[in-house]
Amino acid sequence: MARDEDDNGLGGRFWLKVFGLLIVGVIALIIVFAFLGWALITWGLLGFFLFISLVLIGYGWFYDRRQKRRVA
Repeated sequence: MARDEDDNGLGGRFWLKVFGLLIVGVIALIIVFAFLGWALITWGLLGFFLFISLVLIGYGWFYDRRQKRRVA
């Protein structure tokens, strides 16, 4: 029996991209958690929360500036 050419499958190329993105994501998470662990050990709990707060405030500031440029 001949295989139908139009079987609408995802194909091997798609799955290789998915697994590649998964591996890159896992490596990125390992780096982020290692950095956060280093900050926690180095500065203690209060310093860690201050660091996370500063990072989030900085991200919010850049995000707001970018959105202001898009609207104006």
